[in-house]
Amino acid sequence: MASVWAFEKLDERPVFRCRMLTGKNMSEWLDPVREYVFKLARDNGARYVVARGRSAWARLFPDAYRRGKDLEMGL
Repeated sequence: MASVWAFEKLDERPVFRCRMLTGKNMSEWLDPVREYVFKLARDNGARYVVARGRSAWARLFPDAYRRGKDLEMGL
């Protein structure tokens, strides 16, 4: 797996944005990566994790909600 992330301000809210997430055998690594990303986001002051992409990503992140073109997950 590989991913690229960035801390940003979105509507003046601190967010941790996923710029890219890819890999094979996602079922093997998704849960540990999600836990790590959420901890990293919280530890650095982000209040949301944000990603843009196909609607199928919402199945991987069931707590996410659609905000425009983004999926957002509160921390």
